[in-house]
Amino acid sequence: MLTFQIENLYTKATGPGHEMHILRNILSCYVPGYSFTKAYKEGRWNGKKYFLTKKGFLPTGLLPYAIKKLPPWIQINKIDQRNIPQFTCRETVCPPDYPETLSDRSHFHCLLEKEGSNPGPCR
Repeated sequence: MLTFQIENLYTKATGPGHEMHILRNILSCYVPGYSFTKAYKEGRWNGKKYFLTKKGFLPTGLLPYAIKKLPPWIQINKIDQRNIPQFTCRETVCPPDYPETLSDRSHFHCLLEKEGSNPGPCR
């Protein structure tokens, strides 16, 4: 059984060695031009880039792809530890009698600046 601890940027994958090996192969690709490198020609490199580190970390954005490509006999356990910030919408700072047309707005801002209160850009 593979366990995925999902965080915002990276996901930690843990499980038996053979399942981690399958996942590592799924999350790899050949580097363009690998066959021309000295390391490949000398047999020190297989020409692949691995997106699963040896400690089991992978980019969270690749998790849906990895799960889709895993064989059906591998069981999956997902632990979601993402911190999703709460967004709040702010009301506009325009006064209720704010003019609709651009020329009226410029006159309105001039009047507010003379009074000492500028509502900022609106609409």
